Amino acid sequence: MVSRRMNDKGLPVFVWAVDENKQVYEAKPGEDGRIYHGYMLSKDDPQARYILREWRLREGVSDE
Repeated sequence: MVSRRMNDKGLPVFVWAVDENKQVYEAKPGEDGRIYHGYMLSKDDPQARYILREWRLREGVSDE
């Protein structure tokens, strides 16, 4: 998933992914605006919970 907000290079400010273990990752561009740096979000992070919910909805997967 990507954010609607774009940087000055025309790329999303945030990119999110979920792995097979339902772990949420967030990436954002570094200083050059083009190379993304990603990190794992804590399962307790409200943003991680929101992304996981949206991911499931978009993939048609029921909440578990």
